[in-house]
Amino acid sequence: EHDMAIVYISDIVEYRLANEKLIKRVKEEESELRGIKVEKITYTDHLERTHTVIQFYKTHETANVKFHNIGSDIGLVLDDKRFNALNNSIDYLKTNGGTLIFLDTKVISHEQAKEFGVGAQILKDLGIRNINLLTTNKDTEFVGLAGFGLDVVEKIEIV
Repeated sequence: EHDMAIVYISDIVEYRLANEKLIKRVKEEESELRGIKVEKITYTDHLERTHTVIQFYKTHETANVKFHNIGSDIGLVLDDKRFNALNNSIDYLKTNGGTLIFLDTKVISHEQAKEFGVGAQILKDLGIRNINLLTTNKDTEFVGLAGFGLDVVEKIEIV
């Protein structure tokens, strides 16, 4: 009736991804984790937060991926579920290959809390398009990933 275009959230996300770069790759180095060689990649984002990627073996367009929000060390150690999930995810990636992304999610204001896409832009920068997502809850839905050109192929429950 009003001849107005319909815009979806995935359209807005896709536009922002194409036109706004939220991350910058600042360092790449070989490292070692639990006795195997890994690639450590450091990113900074538009809020000057640091995010670290650990790549186990060569990552392809489809990759096992675990996101871990950085919190306090003591908080992680005292939370058996989170600690075990991270530990078991590292074991899984060590055996099967993939990418572990440590995201600094400290938020300074409510407006910044609306910002999303840092993890998606890191995956895009790494050339990953299809994700076998390591998660503690297979029922979690990830709305808007299509706007980043990402597809969750499989959810792998890690407890």
